[in-house]
Order: sequence, then structure tokens, then C-alpha cells
Amino acid sequence: MFREFKAYLDDYAVITVEMPIEFDQKGMHFFLSVSDNGNTPLTVSGYETKGNSIHYYLIPHHEMELGKVYEVIDHRGNRSQLRMRDIVRTVRFDEEYFYNGDDLGATYSLEKTVLKLWAPTATAVYAVVTHEWTTQVFPMERSKCGVFAIELHGNFERAKYHYLTCLDGKWHETTDPYAIASTANGKENYIIDKQKVMGIESHRESLPQLKTFTEAIIYEVHVRDFSSQGEIGFRNRGKYSGMTETVQYDSYEFGFPYLQQLGITHVQLLPIYDFGSVDELDQFQLYNWGYDPVQYNVPEGSYSSNPQDPYARLFELKTMVSQFHKVGLRVNMDVVYNHVYNYKTHAFEKTVPGYFFRFDQYRQMSNGTFCGNDIASERKMVRKYIQHSLKQWIDMYGVDGFRFDLMGILDVETMNEIRKQLTEIRSDIMLYGEGWNMPTALPEQQKAHMYNAKSLPMIGHFNDVFRDCVKGEMVNKEYYQQTGVMSGSPKFYQKIADLLTGSLGIYNQVSIFSEPNETINYVECHDNHTMWDFLQSEYPNGHTTMLQEMHRLATTITLLSQGIAFLHAGQEFFRTKKGVENSYNVDDSINQFDWLRSVQYGEDVAYIKGLIAIRNEHPALHLETWKLIEKHCRVELLPNGMTTYEIENVGAYDSWENIFIAINTKGETLHFEIDEDGWDLYVNEQQASNVEICKNMRNIYIAPCSVVVLAQAKK
Repeated sequence: MFREFKAYLDDYAVITVEMPIEFDQKGMHFFLSVSDNGNTPLTVSGYETKGNSIHYYLIPHHEMELGKVYEVIDHRGNRSQLRMRDIVRTVRFDEEYFYNGDDLGATYSLEKTVLKLWAPTATAVYAVVTHEWTTQVFPMERSKCGVFAIELHGNFERAKYHYLTCLDGKWHETTDPYAIASTANGKENYIIDKQKVMGIESHRESLPQLKTFTEAIIYEVHVRDFSSQGEIGFRNRGKYSGMTETVQYDSYEFGFPYLQQLGITHVQLLPIYDFGSVDELDQFQLYNWGYDPVQYNVPEGSYSSNPQDPYARLFELKTMVSQFHKVGLRVNMDVVYNHVYNYKTHAFEKTVPGYFFRFDQYRQMSNGTFCGNDIASERKMVRKYIQHSLKQWIDMYGVDGFRFDLMGILDVETMNEIRKQLTEIRSDIMLYGEGWNMPTALPEQQKAHMYNAKSLPMIGHFNDVFRDCVKGEMVNKEYYQQTGVMSGSPKFYQKIADLLTGSLGIYNQVSIFSEPNETINYVECHDNHTMWDFLQSEYPNGHTTMLQEMHRLATTITLLSQGIAFLHAGQEFFRTKKGVENSYNVDDSINQFDWLRSVQYGEDVAYIKGLIAIRNEHPALHLETWKLIEKHCRVELLPNGMTTYEIENVGAYDSWENIFIAINTKGETLHFEIDEDGWDLYVNEQQASNVEICKNMRNIYIAPCSVVVLAQAKK
């Protein structure tokens, strides 16, 4: 009788046979067949019924060797190839097959190119190489730790290649997960001389010193958005080179000079690795933010002038970063090591199936990302992959920091190892991410989310408590309306003292972080509604001027709070996406950076520039440690609704000795008097400047929804 079953290697000494229960019979026994060793009996250690199938647990009589072809045979001669399953997720596999070399992928020289692929469970691997119009198939040799390698003698620069892997008896065509260059849309990879990219000067010597991460003012930009507005006249719309282009429009200068003049310290770019949702040969057919990784180490080709050329996207990205450095701007990169676009077609699954992704106790793929898969960062070769990838972006392109998408999917040990590695490379490389507690298949204490921040020193987290308390939470209006501090909401008011002082728990309301460099203070980013659209939704009958005042107040609080300041591109001119909350795949008319709006609200842009200039010039507004904040900062919530925020006796660090900030979230003007000499005004509802607006103030009036900043100069 023909009996169909499946056999899996789940541990070095456990084979599981699964078959329909109707095929089961008494006295079942099995054999293991290997081509060069005949058949050997397998011991049945137990069995159990699961639904409509029966599972037999078999023990082999000799050590299993990965990379060999085995078959399991029952006593009637029915056969099943032994598939690799849970074995790849065992501690022993992780230890035995950990490869410590840094030469996976293509290592090029003029004389030869070495291709190496880590594929321990593969029984055979071939390299398919197309060079000078000739395609050849090369068998690769298995070596230690399950690495397959081939030496190609001669100059193979610009040759295309991909792999054929034999896994569980089936052949798969796959790109190289370690590749650094690609054809358009990732069909194949290229062999390149990466020294040509590294030879482009990074101009890091032009960057000002970054003494502490709290000095950072991060500005989040999408490469395509920045230059896609058609009527402005960018020559390089939606390209890397568009980011550094200067455009004359009427009497205005748009583009790169705008970023230089804002005063920000870091430009954070939404994904610039190769992502899957945009056709690189027809960029404007579809839009996407790019949170759908395909090739982690290859720059996105749709932002290149020539996606088919192996070097174009690499050179153009490096040149863009170098141009930023020349004018003193650092570049942070948005990375998405938490999931891939499509795990079934990804090179990870076509080289070591089941290893790179996280599974739960029921062998179901973990889906804490809600994208169908979670990367298993806790495994040694996954952790090493991420570390090597980050180092490559630094070495090749001069990237200055990394923003981790859904960092809470990754594990604490991996993130701490990354922090250690980055610090060893350069102490000023930023590391921060979304610290949301996602439902991934990891124990709570191992998740790298913001409520484990005390186990993640020197790693920043987007502070959604700050966001929701200052701006407000979007809620279903069928139930109730809930707004934030900037609109006078009493629900969040008690938390403002801790938010202003780094969410460190000094006032026992918000105690999340240990040090101020761990909080990324923000009220708007690419996700969810822009703040302007949020206010339009919350206050559909609100007067435009009132909404602008509330919007500006939220941004002002962000820039005056202890910690790291974060702005979304266009926030300074009330960026709108026309009410679209999740614009990740809608068209450019919604997502584009609206340069004409920056002119329309030029006075508001100037105001935010003034606040940025003040923050940059005065270290007391971004103190380095919890101890300094606790020593020098005082916040008081007054009965009239005014919040006073004093930073006292900071002349040792600042040209100001004392700073007095008053915040009015109410709808009426507030007043107070000063009984000391020497207090100069730098910020009010109309102006923000690092040069005093008025000297020696005595009577202060604070307009509704506004802030005043006064300071005494150091004597």
C-alpha cells in the first residue's frame, strides 16, 4: 500500500514523521537511508495523534550530518526525503554553524573573485555567472560552517550572478543575501569593486563635533518626497541627486540650501536600501515609503539615475552623503531589520529555510510586525548579518546613524551588541528606534522596546508618551474627544514636568528612561496624520489661526525639552497630506514636500529656525545626564494654567546663567512680573531668536497657546 508521509529533522537526534492517521497501522517501523551508507533502522521513541495526522518520533542510530541527502523509509518501502525543520533553530546548530568570517558575498580583486554563501542545510549550491555575454554555471564547494565557495579567476568586475540552492530535494533560484550591487528590481547581483565607492571622499572632517547625542536635532525626509513636486523644476526628481540640488523658483531658492539653513544637525532618510514595492525602471508608476526590504545591503535603485548600472546607485548615494557632510549635516538611515517584504521569495528563505525568521511554540511564523514575518535577531548568524550590514553602510557610504523600524521586534542582546560595535567604530554614531512593544515570539525581558530602555543604554527610543501627551491621541469621536497639553487638556497636564525634563521620572509621572539621550522627543513623523491634519480632524470647526498656534506650540515644546529633538520634514510649515492618515503607498500629490507651502508660511519657518538656533547655541537646553537635569531643572504647574520651566545656574556649560521658560496652553493671555534685573526676552508668540528681542524685561505677557523664553547672561 502506498503511504504518503513527511519526515523532518527537528533535532540532531530527533526525526519526526507525520502522516495521515488513516495510513497508520500497528507495528510501524522506519529506516534511514543515505546514499553512501545503506539503510539503518530508526528507533520509535514515541508517537501522538494531532488532529487528522499521527506523528512518530524517531531516533537515528548515528550522528546526522547536515548537507547530506537522507531518506526515511517505512516497513512497506514508502519513502520521504528528510527535510530540515526545527534543527536550524537549535542552540547546537547556532553554535556549530556560526561563521565568523566577514567575506560572505562577492569579494572582488583584479585577479579573482571569491563567491561565498552561508547555506548549511543545502545539499548543493551552484553559482550562475554571466560575464561578457557568456553565462556559466559553477559548482560551489562546501567548507566549514556550511559555507559554499567558488573562486572565479580573472577580472569579473560587472559580472552578473545568482545562486541555485538545493534544499530538501528542491532547487531554488536566489539572489545573494550578502550582495552589495544589483540589477534593476533585484533580479540578479553584480560583482563590483567596492573600493571605487569607498574611494569617494566622505568629507566627515567637515562635520562639527557631536559631544553628546542630546545635541542632535533630527529631520526626517523621504528621498522621493523632497524633490518630487513637479512645478518647482527639480532636474533630478525623486533621486539621490535631487536631495542636494538647488532650485531657483521665482525669487526663492529651494532644495538643498533649505536644509542647510534650518539649523538641523541630522537628516534622517526614510529607507534607502533596496525595497520591493516600487518598479526601479518606472519610479513614478507607484509610490511607497520603502518599509518592505528585499536587499538589505544594496541601495534602492528607483532613486538612481540608472538602476541598471551596477555602480550608479552606489556612487550617487555616496556623493549625496558626502555633500551633506560638506555643509555640516549628518545622515541617519532608516533600517528595517525586523521583517522582509515576502519571506517566501526572500534570499534568506532560499538559502537557509526556517533560520532567519522567528517561530512560536506551535511552529507558526511569528508576526509581531503584522507584515507576515519577524526576523529572528537572537540567532547568531542573524545578529552577525545585521551587525555586518550596518558596518558596511558606515564604511562604504559614511552613514552617521541608524533609526531602527519596529526595534521592539529585535532582542536586547542584539541591540546592545550593535551599540557596542558602533561605538567602537565612532562614538558619535547614533542608534535609536521605534521602541513599541510588539507581540513577537520573544520573552518580554528580551524585547528591545522602550519599557526595557534601562537595559539598553545609549540607545534612543521614539517617545510616544511625549507625542500623545503634547499633541494628543487620535480617538474615535463617536465616544469622546481627547487632546493634548497644547490644547489645555487636563488629562495630560500633570505629565508635562517629566516630559520637559527627559521622561526620567524626576517628577514621578513619566519614568521611562535612565538618561536623556534615550528619549527621542517628537509630535509628528511619517506615520499617522501630520500634526496639521490631526488638528484639522480634532477641531473641524477650529479657527485656522488657533490651530496654527497649537501646532507651533507643540513643535516649540519639542525643541525646548531635554532629550533628543525630532522633526518631520515640513512640520515647520504645517505639512499636510490632505487628511490621509497612512500615506505609505498613496501618490506623490499627497506625500510630496510642498515647497510653495514653505513660502506661504515663511514666518512660521523663520520661527522654528529661531528655536533651532537657540537650542543649538545653548547646551543647557539639551543637558547630557540625568544628574545635570535633576540638579539644574525646575518645573512648576501654576494654578492659572501656566507651566514654568527654569534651568538654573548653568553658566558652567552655557553662555546663559539662568533660563526661564513659561508655557501657556490656555485660551487667554497670562501675565507675570520679574523682580530681578538682567532678564532678556528671546522667544514670544511672534518671534524666536538667539539674539535678544527685548532687554531687561519686567512685565511679561504670554499670549494664548504660546511660550516665552527669557535668559540671564553669564556674568
